[in-house]
Amino acid sequence: MRIQDKNSKPVTIHACAETGDLIGLQRLLRQNPFLLNERTILTVQTPLHISSGQNRVEIVKYLLEWRGPGELELEAQNVYGETPLHVAAKNGCNEVVRMLLDYGAYVEARTNNSMTPLHLAVGFALRTGDDTSVKTLLEFNADCSAEDDEGMMPYNYLPEGQENEELHRLLYVEEQSDYDTTDYSSTGYRSDEELRKSDDG
Repeated sequence: MRIQDKNSKPVTIHACAETGDLIGLQRLLRQNPFLLNERTILTVQTPLHISSGQNRVEIVKYLLEWRGPGELELEAQNVYGETPLHVAAKNGCNEVVRMLLDYGAYVEARTNNSMTPLHLAVGFALRTGDDTSVKTLLEFNADCSAEDDEGMMPYNYLPEGQENEELHRLLYVEEQSDYDTTDYSSTGYRSDEELRKSDDG
């Protein structure tokens, strides 16, 4: 369903999600609540996918709190197998990443090539230097040892270099020695205090 804007151009719910037009999106959903999970033709994305990738926080919040007919598909996958959490993570939309996780989005969801949101967040961090989404995913126990179809963990995508030292520290999955009984298997994430103890030891 579309509505007409003041210039007589049709506006879709996906366009509202992309531009952050909350009023337009609300109007469309009042007219037809079943647009809630409407898919785009080519990439098969829902309004939640699009608003998550554009960091449209108000739109995402409205969709997550939807109480009308139908149920929001939090784990809907686009043509690449990406959930809204994947899309937010790969675009560095950290506020949305946290919001989706708070609402129960699956932190270990897999794309068509078995990448997790953490894999994609690492890609964004390497492109921009912004690792906040990586840290947020780790707070929610994202698995650093998860492998994609190429057998690559998030850490394996990090090039050598001092500029990536923080990411190396966050993501490195250490082989456990006989005397190290601390369980890091769930995430591979080690706090600053734990790292200092290891270095001192």
